[in-house]
Order: sequence, then structure tokens, then C-alpha cells
Amino acid sequence: MGAEIRRDDDQAARAVGERLAAIYRDIGQRTMRELSVYNEALAVEPIGFGAHDGRALGILVTPWFMNVVSVPLGRQGDGAPPVGATVRHVLPSGAYDFIIGDLDGFGRIETSSLFSPMFDFHDAETARAAAHAALVALLDPPRETAPGSDGAAGAPASISRRRILHGKLRGPRP
Repeated sequence: MGAEIRRDDDQAARAVGERLAAIYRDIGQRTMRELSVYNEALAVEPIGFGAHDGRALGILVTPWFMNVVSVPLGRQGDGAPPVGATVRHVLPSGAYDFIIGDLDGFGRIETSSLFSPMFDFHDAETARAAAHAALVALLDPPRETAPGSDGAAGAPASISRRRILHGKLRGPRP
């Protein structure tokens, strides 16, 4: 039964990603396309949405931003923090801050910015690869590193623009 629940949660998380992508595609067409931050080489794509600790977690790529997105899969209680508040989620690689928003036509969404604007990406394939690499890095526990290497022993590698764009994060698992 546990595997079936997990499969249902993953399907629900993928559906969240697709629903968000549809909303942001509409936003892009209606309001963002004419703005200087819009990168015509990119499209709105949900990347790697899956269930993680009762939440839909994935990366949303748009022509104007790339964010890690977290959305509760179940109903939230009345004690949820207000829009604009910051919440911290602990992922296998460490703790990350997300800002709570309210998206018209969707509801509560929690985001953590990776890139904005998106002009460092010259094509959708590169943006997609960066999103996959960031997601893998977020969901992998920190590995031991040798002293004097890229990080202190046992410290998780930071996720930054520089590390993603220069290929210093591991790519998607086969």
C-alpha cells in the first residue's frame, strides 16, 4: 500500500507542476512577453515535479525566472504562515528558505529563486539541464569531501548560478 500511496502522490505532484506551467504560460503570453526580462529562447516548463514529504517539489522554468517550487499536496490548516512570509524546508542537501505567495487561479505556492532574469540561458536545453542539475543537488544528501577540495569535509556544496552554469553540480541520475 505504501508504494501505491507514493505513486499517487507523485502523480499529484506532476499534476501540480503541469497546472503551474499552464498558469505561467498564460501569464507569459498576457503580461510578460513584452517586458525586457523575457527571454524568447525559453518556454515555461515544469521540471522534475515529484512528491517529497507531503509536498509537490520541482523546478519551474519560465522565460523570466527559474524557481524551486513547493506546494502542499494535502490541505493546509488555518495556521499557515501569511503570504510574503518565509518558510524553511529541510531537503536532503540542507535547509532552504521559500517565500509564500498566492497565485491567481492556483492558491498558495512557495518559491525559492534560482535565476532571474534568464539571460544566462541561450536555449531551452541549457535551462532544462540546469534545472535538472539543481533538483538533483537539492535532493541528494551531502557527500563527504576531502579537506582542501571544493568544500569542507561533510559540508554540502552550495547551489549557485556559478556552480550550475559551470557544470559543478552532478547531472540527472540515469
